[in-house]
Amino acid sequence: RGKRSVVVGSVSSCTTNGTNTSNSSSSSRSGNATRRSTLFYMPHCPMRLYGNVLWSNWSPDALCDGNIVIYGNDFHSYDDRVLSSGERSDESNAVLRIIPHLVSRRVDGLSSSNNRKGSIECEALAKMENAFNDSAVMTFATTASVGGSGDVREVDWPDRPEEYNIVFDEKGERGGEVL
Repeated sequence: RGKRSVVVGSVSSCTTNGTNTSNSSSSSRSGNATRRSTLFYMPHCPMRLYGNVLWSNWSPDALCDGNIVIYGNDFHSYDDRVLSSGERSDESNAVLRIIPHLVSRRVDGLSSSNNRKGSIECEALAKMENAFNDSAVMTFATTASVGGSGDVREVDWPDRPEEYNIVFDEKGERGGEVL
């Protein structure tokens, strides 16, 4: 296959031989789709940052077939936590819009049966597992899971969400309405 990239929050945090790195803020919001297989390493990122990545690559050709892989918070967890109808109907929410096309593999199993209860290693692993309990490796498919029944079938690709913008007031503070 062609070149692969890893996009990380800080280039210095990724030192992988033979792998291109780029800063996620410039790559995810530029409006230009990635042109090769890319892993976005995004644990604990806010939902809107995931939305920027999706918005910039919003097409089956760009997102599917392993072209975009995201390691981060499982999008299904966002779906489980969003309760208000206002949040669900937000036209700029790319994460909730793409969920029917999401293929998510939870990352589990940090703890080891070789660690004795009460040992420093066991306690450290338990804390680490708690911190990353929501992590998943996510890809996207042209088929979609429909109606929560587990049935998978070809469906129309959803329209690209509106771009999320934050308005700042004259003092440079976050406020105003979202465009």
